[in-house]
Amino acid sequence: MIKLIGSKLRLYNTLPRCFHYSSSTPSDSLFLRISRAGDPNFPVTRLLDQWVEEGRDIKHSELQFFVKQLRVYRRFNHALQVSEWMSNERNLHFVSGDIAIRLDLIAKVRGLDQAEKYFSSISDTSRDIKVYGALLNCYAQHNSVEKAEAIMQKIKEYASKHAIDLVVSYNVLLKLYARIGQYEKLDALMQEMKEKNIYNSVKLTTWLNVYVITNDIDGMEKVLAQMEADPLATVDCSSYISMLTALSNLHDIDGAERILEEWESKNTCFDIRIPNVMVGAYCKNGMLEKAEAYVLRLSKRKGELDGSIWDRLARGYYKCNDMDKAVETMKKAILVGKQGWRPYPFTLAACVEHVKDKGDSELALEILRICRERGTFCATTYDRLLSYVHGEISETNALNLMRGDYHLRTDGSAG
Repeated sequence: MIKLIGSKLRLYNTLPRCFHYSSSTPSDSLFLRISRAGDPNFPVTRLLDQWVEEGRDIKHSELQFFVKQLRVYRRFNHALQVSEWMSNERNLHFVSGDIAIRLDLIAKVRGLDQAEKYFSSISDTSRDIKVYGALLNCYAQHNSVEKAEAIMQKIKEYASKHAIDLVVSYNVLLKLYARIGQYEKLDALMQEMKEKNIYNSVKLTTWLNVYVITNDIDGMEKVLAQMEADPLATVDCSSYISMLTALSNLHDIDGAERILEEWESKNTCFDIRIPNVMVGAYCKNGMLEKAEAYVLRLSKRKGELDGSIWDRLARGYYKCNDMDKAVETMKKAILVGKQGWRPYPFTLAACVEHVKDKGDSELALEILRICRERGTFCATTYDRLLSYVHGEISETNALNLMRGDYHLRTDGSAG
């Protein structure tokens, strides 16, 4: 239904979402201490203080790295603790990027009111486009449309000097309008971007995402045609993800496979997110054999795969009620996943429930042990799940016991 992107387009190389940290660096053991402190209620500042008391130093860049990685793993409370320790205990000078991240973390951990209070404390000289952009993100995350629009006007004051940041801010507002269904404002903003010639591949990808969210097939085809016709257009990994997601939603697996082949023929930088979307598309459409074959082919080409792709496959087995395969695949996902990485909570909880109900306590204990060693659970959650598997805790389930580690609300959604 949607034409394949032509050969005119250039693939924009993006780095895969992973991090590398050498074990030879002095702060490596400190990072490991922090990464293993999975309990969100544990004060990681205690670990930082202890490190300093041992006579060791911590560089500003290392603390920034800790904050970045904790955010990646959604450990927002710990990331905020490190950020505040940087200024309160070390008196480090905060650049605008540090301030913007602090603002984002406060909104996530303490709420929008506290984020606004922190913003009010920031001096005018420190309020640059990054800080205003972070506040815009806060308002967008909380669906606060009027406040987001007011901040957007502030951001436009920096337009002439910060064109790239302006495009990002426009994209935030576009996604907000799409998410809450204000399509008239969405169309008006897209028209404004056209009139101002605010153009790059990020904009086109965002428009494609908007049409995916709204299931606007005509809109998707128009954007893809524009990307195909424009010699300056680039297709990055996010574009491929958007196209695959759109085709999956349309149940057009043949089209998705053609997009995948296009990416595989041109990519010079492997990005696991694209295979993840393809595996998800197969599973969503009940094509587990195709998902299995693709993962097997990929593992032969690339070697050991990221835990996330096995997690996607396990989710497919779970949705199709093949729980024995789900358990086997989930176990593999945790074993090969990065330290501190967490799989899809509903699949993991279902796997724990399945082996418990089967009476296979040995396998249940093995899964919990692996999760504890890999940092999936904090010690408290591990102990509770252990008691649950042994039948010592009743009137609950595995998902409820995992709720704190995954920041799940009572309705099961992520906080």
